[in-house]
Amino acid sequence: MAVENNIDPLVSMQQELCDMWGINNQTKYVFYYDESNNCRKFWVDDSKQQFNTDYTADFVLAGLVKKEEDIVDVSLETFRKPLKLQGNVEEIKFKKLYAKGDFLQCVKEKRLLETLSWIDKSPFYIHYTNVNNLFYTLVEIFDSIVKPDEISEFGYDYFKMKSIFYHMFKGKADKLQILMFKYKYPNIQREDVDAFCNELLFLLGSRKEMKEEEKFLA
Repeated sequence: MAVENNIDPLVSMQQELCDMWGINNQTKYVFYYDESNNCRKFWVDDSKQQFNTDYTADFVLAGLVKKEEDIVDVSLETFRKPLKLQGNVEEIKFKKLYAKGDFLQCVKEKRLLETLSWIDKSPFYIHYTNVNNLFYTLVEIFDSIVKPDEISEFGYDYFKMKSIFYHMFKGKADKLQILMFKYKYPNIQREDVDAFCNELLFLLGSRKEMKEEEKFLA
């Protein structure tokens, strides 16, 4: 007698990954989030004929996470002395306390080192996700014109090829915006798909200067 398998394939795959990496996904955690550069929706603005937001400004979702049973004092008073906060400070803001020029200058800031040191000694972990809007826009195009098995059939890694596809167009984002506006991307009419793809290829230039994997995609 056959036993029906009602396990969700996605759940099964996630469990396999957790087992492979030695992650106990049954532990309960408490997450604290903050975000930056959330444009809500990434699209080509008809009035400007360009992306509605800076395509180089990645959407970042990050914060701290701890096990549910861990008790940690994270009141403002905990940081007032080590960060030398004035009495009228009621909230810790990155731009006011840590931002001192470019990235290298920021990481040299003593207050940032004090904060990271406190996190390192606490039960907290840092969680972090980064979404590049232009990358996922191009990946949507990639996924619509090629299938994973078509890539693997020729011995290439599917996810690596996505990254290569992105880097092929990354330096041509200004021209890409114009092209997407011209064809009203993502609402491209069926009869315009071939022309859109041909113009995408035209942006890439001569095949002679491409690497092997780039030539495969072109």
